[in-house]
Amino acid sequence: MRYKLFFILLLIPLCLKGQAEEPVLHEVVISTELSYGSTSLFIKADGESGFQYSILDMDKNTVYLTGKVTSLEPLVRTGAYSFNTPEGDPYVTGYYSNNIPFRGWKYLDADGQLINNLNYSAAIQFLHNYGDIDIGEDYVFEAKKAPKFPKKGMSGFLKFIRDNAVYPLFPLINQEQGTVTCQFVIDTNGQLINARIVDGVNEDFDLEVLRILSLSPKWTPGKMKGGEPAQVMYKLAVHFQLPD
Repeated sequence: MRYKLFFILLLIPLCLKGQAEEPVLHEVVISTELSYGSTSLFIKADGESGFQYSILDMDKNTVYLTGKVTSLEPLVRTGAYSFNTPEGDPYVTGYYSNNIPFRGWKYLDADGQLINNLNYSAAIQFLHNYGDIDIGEDYVFEAKKAPKFPKKGMSGFLKFIRDNAVYPLFPLINQEQGTVTCQFVIDTNGQLINARIVDGVNEDFDLEVLRILSLSPKWTPGKMKGGEPAQVMYKLAVHFQLPD
């Protein structure tokens, strides 16, 4: 992977009755070679369909991205977008709908071969299926036996996030960063449900976090003291940070 990102992952299993324990801080660093420099905008009116929108590096005479926007203030991205490397070579193609990434985002290598395909439409479908399930008050913040992620438990879950996360390109080109805080529940079948943003940054960052959670395999369910299955809620903060 060639994008740069630093993740500080803060997993906070909350205590029963809402009294928080001392949080455990997990740090994951992912380093790549991608780093964009100074930029300027190019905007061309295109009738009723909106505006042609590009971000350029005037010093290098390269184009970082091209696409259309239906509004400039506020900026509303809609339709197909093409992203290039800092050197101006084709890198990613994807779609926005009212600023929301959707469909498949295709990542290419230096030879133009497909190396990754991020399915944001599948993430949105996951939210429809599992994002808003009424679990009432039948959940806990701490179980006698905590849910277990496949392959090395919690450390495996953090590795899973690190291996699957990408730094969204539009914020990367615009040198944006921030922390997305979300919560989710591992139900009595081990399914990750009720993934939602508690404190977000913008559409690109927020949906990327939800996309990662949507890919989670089933966990081993948690259990209460008497052995009965438990629904356990977790809170997760993902810090997207640009390199110095």
